[in-house]
Amino acid sequence: MRHRVRLAPPRPGQWQHLQPGGVIFMHEARSVAGIAEIIEVLPPRV
Repeated sequence: MRHRVRLAPPRPGQWQHLQPGGVIFMHEARSVAGIAEIIEVLPPRV
């Protein structure tokens, strides 16, 4: 199953290392709830 989502981190500076093609893990407590591939990175809105 594939879906597109937009993530808006509360501290964008902590996400500067993310690049398209990278993978992030989504957690529910300690267990992994999902895996996401980064397809686009945009600068934070001012």
